[in-house]
Amino acid sequence: MKYQNKAYLGLAISLMFILVVLRQVDLADIGRAVQRTNVFWLLAALVFYSGEIMVRILRWKRIMASVDSTIRYSSLQNSFCVGAAANNILPFRLGDVLRAHLIGMQGNISRYALMGTIVLEKLIDVAAVLLLAFCGAFGVLSRLGAMTKVGFAILMGGVSIVILGGIYLLVQNRFISNKLVAFFQERFGHFKNGFGILLMPKSLSVVLAETVLIWALNILAIWAIIKALGVTLSIPEMLLLEGVSGLAAAIPSAPAGIGTLQYAFMLTFGILQLDKSVGVAASLLVQGVLLGGITLTGVLIVALDSDTRQALGRIRHE
Repeated sequence: MKYQNKAYLGLAISLMFILVVLRQVDLADIGRAVQRTNVFWLLAALVFYSGEIMVRILRWKRIMASVDSTIRYSSLQNSFCVGAAANNILPFRLGDVLRAHLIGMQGNISRYALMGTIVLEKLIDVAAVLLLAFCGAFGVLSRLGAMTKVGFAILMGGVSIVILGGIYLLVQNRFISNKLVAFFQERFGHFKNGFGILLMPKSLSVVLAETVLIWALNILAIWAIIKALGVTLSIPEMLLLEGVSGLAAAIPSAPAGIGTLQYAFMLTFGILQLDKSVGVAASLLVQGVLLGGITLTGVLIVALDSDTRQALGRIRHE
């Protein structure tokens, strides 16, 4: 499928979710919820989200140690923010490819190795989202008396086996067919270098600790957004919301999760028997305040940093 057709598909999926949301909530109710927003909690959400971004960049730098340990934090910071901004503007998370190109040009590093570090970063976050979803579901369902501790233990055991088994197969190079490896031997070799931290237990444990901190800050940022609308969610409820919205982010859609994020928040608020219009209002604030903030930061970096502009110019001519 051509790139343009894929973009149209994402827009169509987003439009479908938007229509579903609009059939269940009233725009006037969403507007009234937004008007009641407490600015203090919005600022708190920005502080938490800024902390999350800083730790994400630090984690990426640590993952990149197996590829190039000389890259400065400031260089990664600029590339990360520009890539995040592009993800919120362009479809199919092309910003991740862009940040690999930006760093590759600055440090003359293999783009495939850099993409390997980004893919590993995403796999770790996918595992985190799955754990959040299951823990949140267990907390909410337990409160409703719908799940026992034994049932949860069995469920989590299965999830852990899948995650650990997937990492093992990835390290052992068993997710890629032999023909594909033979065809892309040199490129895949560079790509696999991005997973080198999996062979460094001490560094990997720090990366996992940073991942916990990243998602704790993300939860606090979303919690503060919802608090700004006058609603306070418990820890299990927040975990469920994070898991559902994280899974929704995997659905092909317009940039910044337009439509899918609204549906995820509306669905979760409905499960929690809360006002769905408040949930949709919260999703709009997440996109406008948090995602909008990182997008603005990326745009300012491009406008003010000549090295970044020159690198983007070279990318356009490649």
